Order: sequence, then C-alpha cells, then structure tokens
Amino acid sequence: MSETAQAVAGSAAQDDAPSVTATNRVGFVPGGSARLPHQLHLQVATVNEVLYEGDVHYVRLPGLAGSLGVLPGHDPIMLQLRPGVVYLASAPGESLQELVIAGGLAEVGSGHVRVLADYAVHSEEADAKRREAARARARQPLPPVVRPSDYVGIKDALDAELLRFFELALNERRSSR
Repeated sequence: MSETAQAVAGSAAQDDAPSVTATNRVGFVPGGSARLPHQLHLQVATVNEVLYEGDVHYVRLPGLAGSLGVLPGHDPIMLQLRPGVVYLASAPGESLQELVIAGGLAEVGSGHVRVLADYAVHSEEADAKRREAARARARQPLPPVVRPSDYVGIKDALDAELLRFFELALNERRSSR
C-alpha cells in the first residue's frame, strides 16, 4: 500500500469515531439539543434604520409560502417575506412582541435571524398611526351625497298601487250591490 493510501486509511479509521466539536452535516450538531444555542440573535432592519436587534428565543416570519417558526439551532435558510407581522419572544413562555413589515428577505442561521424589510414598524406604532389616520378621517366633514332617485320607477310603482286600490274598491262596490 502506498503512503498516501495508508494515510487516507488511517485518517478514515480515526473519522469513524464521532467528533463532538465538528459538525457532520449542515445544521447537525453532535451531542443533541444540549449543544444547540439557547438564543437567536435577531436583527430586523430597513435600508434606513435597525428596528430591532437583540437575543430572542423564538421568531415567526411571514414567508411567501406561509409562516416560518424559528427556534435556536434551525437549519440555515433564505426566505422571501410577504407583508405581515414578525412575532418574537425573548424567552420561552413570554408574550410575543410584534413588528409589522411590508415584505423583504430573511436569512436564518443556527444562531441568528437577519431580516431586511422593505418597511418596518413596531406594531404599537402601526396601531397608533392607523388610529390617528382614522381620527383624521372621522373629523373630516362628509361631503353631501346626491343620491340618484329613480323617479320614473317610483311613479310607476305608485300608479300600479293606485290602480290596484281602485280595482279592489270597484270590485268591492260591485259585490256589495
């Protein structure tokens, strides 16, 4: 056997034992869930600003094909986002925070999620903006609405009812004689 073949055979024998420090395939961490990260680093940004950056336990993204829930250790994926709400929880069991986005892209890795949104706001800001817009519309006086009337149809219905009334009256008068 050549030296190269012996070196390859020797290294193959060493590779048979699972290594705790190396990953065997993308996203797989030997050692089970104890070796997975406990938090995700989430970054939600637009071209103009970073809206949110911090560690979270859970993120739900509004993908084009449906929502995607992401926990620590998720396999890497790129995702096109539709307009909707990004939900996030800082710790297991905590209430979800909401960020409203108007589409964009997301990159998910085993320990991070990066969202580049076309437009994004905190849901409280979006609600406040909608409420203010609704108040402004409510304060505006309504313009007078001219409703078109079908005078011909109304006159025809009245004439038909008067004709029916007179026919009933004449028939009753004839029958009482």
